[in-house]
Amino acid sequence: MSNKVLIIGDAMLDTYIYGKVGRISPEAPVPVIESFKIMQCLGGAGNVARNAVALGSEVSVIFTFGMDQDGDSLHEMLKEWGINCQYLLRSYSLKTINKTRVVGNDQQIARIDYNDLYSLTTEMEENIVRFLEV
Repeated sequence: MSNKVLIIGDAMLDTYIYGKVGRISPEAPVPVIESFKIMQCLGGAGNVARNAVALGSEVSVIFTFGMDQDGDSLHEMLKEWGINCQYLLRSYSLKTINKTRVVGNDQQIARIDYNDLYSLTTEMEENIVRFLEV
């Protein structure tokens, strides 16, 4: 018998750009990254869901995110982990949160946050309540 878990929260995409620093830019005192690998994984509440699955739980999620390319990637990752996605609230009015980290020579140099601030519509809030009543 597995544990059933419901996770409600901000799912996001974590993107990592790995590279080698070989010089400093002549335009500003910043490292120049020669990228050799880009990796994406579940972030935020999506990472919590992934961890719960890894521990043997049956996981359902209530997440809101955009109808965009990052949202498509996030949705695919959730499905790959066997996470129940029937309660997703995707909207063209939202952009999926993406936190991109730039890593050079094994050290994080910068983090770029995309779409970190948004509010749920009244309709989305009502849908979340409706899902919880099921």
